[in-house]
Amino acid sequence: MNEPQKRDRMMHSLLLIIIATLTLSVFGFDKRAGPFPVRIQETWFTLKPTAGPNNLANCAVIRSDGRFHLVIRRQEFFDGENRSTAFDGQIPQSAMINLEHILDDASIKKLATFSPPQELLSGDDSSALVVEISRDNGVQKVGYFSWNGAAPSDAESSKEQWREAKSVLSPLTQWFRAMKSYKNSTWRRVANTSCDLQ
Repeated sequence: MNEPQKRDRMMHSLLLIIIATLTLSVFGFDKRAGPFPVRIQETWFTLKPTAGPNNLANCAVIRSDGRFHLVIRRQEFFDGENRSTAFDGQIPQSAMINLEHILDDASIKKLATFSPPQELLSGDDSSALVVEISRDNGVQKVGYFSWNGAAPSDAESSKEQWREAKSVLSPLTQWFRAMKSYKNSTWRRVANTSCDLQ
């Protein structure tokens, strides 16, 4: 396989993964009161050659009792292979209290519904965070998309909304990254690499 073919294959694979991540269905939420369950999805990809992964997609479903399902996906630049690893476990009570405070913040509740860009591969690299929160009146879907290089063709109408959401969601982004990096005896590796809310 020559280099142009390899690049085309990689871009096609990236596009499929990112679209799937940004448009996962919201069916399967519990109908209980409060901001749970919540699904957090974070993606990053680059079209530049890199020694490590060029595509990351991490997703977690977190229940009100602290149980979680975490899926970590990565695609290596040179071989193009997608690798997924999934874990189930229990989040400490202190971290759950912190999460609930973040989700109940008025600034998050006021965010507009997230709309992903239609053209995903314009820039050199991009990242996105999508959060689906079960509220008393339904599911709130918020998030942002950011990039380096050429902007998506439809970015002009949404860039201010994404910029505001990125700032407001910063505490939740940091919480998720810390949670993903924290492992204890409750974590166990599982075969289910789906991040659906069933």
